Amino acid sequence: MTAVNARFTALCTAMKQQDIKIYAITFQLNNSTAANNARTMFRNCATHPDYYFDSPNGNELRQAFRQIGDSLANLMISR
Repeated sequence: MTAVNARFTALCTAMKQQDIKIYAITFQLNNSTAANNARTMFRNCATHPDYYFDSPNGNELRQAFRQIGDSLANLMISR
């Protein structure tokens, strides 16, 4: 694992430990090993498997943002 990947993973873990919801999106990745590794990293970073989106094109990217927006619209802020 490269230093950048290790830092990315550590940051994701730290945010999750702070109960931060993480949505992750990959966009226009091919089927190379590096792209598949990126998908895995982003999928693992997302708080929940439903919070990861792989968007091969603009239409699917818009749909991902729509789903994220719908999910966030249901949040309630409390103190």
